[in-house]
Amino acid sequence: MAGAVGAGAASAERVVLGIHERGCAAHLARTPTITRYYLQMSLTETKEDWSDEHVWHELRTRLAVPDSPVAEGPLVEKRLRGMHNCLWPRPRRGGEIAVESGAISRCGRLGGVE
Repeated sequence: MAGAVGAGAASAERVVLGIHERGCAAHLARTPTITRYYLQMSLTETKEDWSDEHVWHELRTRLAVPDSPVAEGPLVEKRLRGMHNCLWPRPRRGGEIAVESGAISRCGRLGGVE
């Protein structure tokens, strides 16, 4: 998963998630001028494979919403985060969240569920 922080106006005031044949993408406005983006990428790709132009192209493609273009600006940070999907063999419960058997969730490097 590639993460990028963009400076400039946010494209939306809410979280925007995109599921595309080339991978998932996310837009999370942090402040009126800072937005965090995530893009699913191949495990063999590196940060150097993702120029700013390529990041914006993939965000426009994967987050395509009619009449709501992705607001571009300078990318002030780019980094990779190792993530994978995990399959739980039995139900889990934590606080107010219950996950049924077979649910897939994002698992970070340390194995914590996100």
